[in-house]
Amino acid sequence: MRRVLALDLRTRGYTFRAIAADLDVSVGQAYADVEASLSELADLEHTKAIDVRRLYLERIEALIKGHYVSATDRVEALDKDGTKVTLSPDDKSARVILSALERGAKLLGIDAPEKHEVSAGSDVELYLRAKYGIGLEAEAEK
Repeated sequence: MRRVLALDLRTRGYTFRAIAADLDVSVGQAYADVEASLSELADLEHTKAIDVRRLYLERIEALIKGHYVSATDRVEALDKDGTKVTLSPDDKSARVILSALERGAKLLGIDAPEKHEVSAGSDVELYLRAKYGIGLEAEAEK
């Protein structure tokens, strides 16, 4: 209970000295109480984030499961006349699956970040050369 009070006082702008005086503890204890409360909140938020990620992954899995057969298999059906026809895999379902897989990869951090390099003849280098003469010394030494 003291930790909760300490955090409440801190969020209202109290100094650690004022918190210590109000709660009749040392300044060090007031600081430790606030830090412990913040740590508990961080742990709770981390747990919530894990639960939300799990929920998203379950939804993604359900989407994939619901569209998988129509996206990958040829399906036999009856047309208007009752004639048996074979339907090709559904492009729309395939797009849903690919989109769900991409979202899942982003959520899990599976995709590596793209690396972008600035080439020697970039607009930035040309601007710096024109404006500040940067890069010209290196060429003069060659």
